[in-house]
Amino acid sequence: MNSLSTYAKLRRIKAFREQRAAAAVTRQRALVEHRAAWLATQQRQHDSFRAQRLTRERTLFAELQGKTVQLRAIEQMNQRVALLRQREAELAEAVMQAEREFNEAKQALKQARSSHVDAARELEKMERLIAVAQRSARLEHERQEEGEIEETANAVYMREVGRSRRRDQSSRSHL
Repeated sequence: MNSLSTYAKLRRIKAFREQRAAAAVTRQRALVEHRAAWLATQQRQHDSFRAQRLTRERTLFAELQGKTVQLRAIEQMNQRVALLRQREAELAEAVMQAEREFNEAKQALKQARSSHVDAARELEKMERLIAVAQRSARLEHERQEEGEIEETANAVYMREVGRSRRRDQSSRSHL
């Protein structure tokens, strides 16, 4: 029975690890969903700003087009366009960062799932081992009981044989 209690302790450890791995999968899945939402938000911001930038550039160019303007006005327009494009580049970088974080989260989810599968497999192996050990212990116990019953039956039989012989001897000696 001592080995069964050891197996039970090991099973609790394996079950704890499996539960912890399942919780890690749940947390990681939530993180993937969060990262996907963040990526979509970043992409929408980038796309929206890009459309605004193009419209703003056309407007700035249209304000100068067909007019006689000073060089300073053209430089100011070019600076504004450069600032708009810089902001778009920053948003594009934010999209790429969000994509990297999303991909890292997906990879971590894949690893968490693999760890969970491994932990579940280890728990299942331990449960099978416990079942085999319990079956073996039960069979051993049954064999012992059968042996004790057989031993008792033999003892009773031998006692009865002894009594029977004594009676036979006593009845022969009276004759």
